[in-house]
Amino acid sequence: MERSTFAAAVASGFRDLVALPGLPGVLQTALAERGIPVIEGEVGGLGTTTRENVTYYAARVTAVARHLSVLAREAELPSERPRPRIWHLHGVDAVAGGLFRREVELRQAVTAGDSVRCSTWAMGRVEMCAHRSPRSWEGIGSMPACGLGIGS
Repeated sequence: MERSTFAAAVASGFRDLVALPGLPGVLQTALAERGIPVIEGEVGGLGTTTRENVTYYAARVTAVARHLSVLAREAELPSERPRPRIWHLHGVDAVAGGLFRREVELRQAVTAGDSVRCSTWAMGRVEMCAHRSPRSWEGIGSMPACGLGIGS
């Protein structure tokens, strides 16, 4: 099943693929446990919808439908589809609760020890606490701000 899922993900044409671990209570995990290949596509945009992203996403869905022979396949040269980059998720645990604010932008290179986010914590006063990256990586996504608890 992993091979068929990977083949469909590559056929989609998404430039970046994220290999997700099996997370309990998530639809993708439940489907995978039943032997059903799963691809979840995300275009980005921080929750906004643009005509450009809708067009791009529709092309990805069409490519998967052609790969699965739901739609007629088009002749394609192997060089037309670049090999996607495979990403793996790694967390940075919060050492303080509060409001999280990222310090890493999309595609920004991060070196181990760099500050990747700050938490503002208010309990009578405001404190800033930098969260340091445990490894070097390239930023592929992060919420601009959210609430968090210690260890999240």
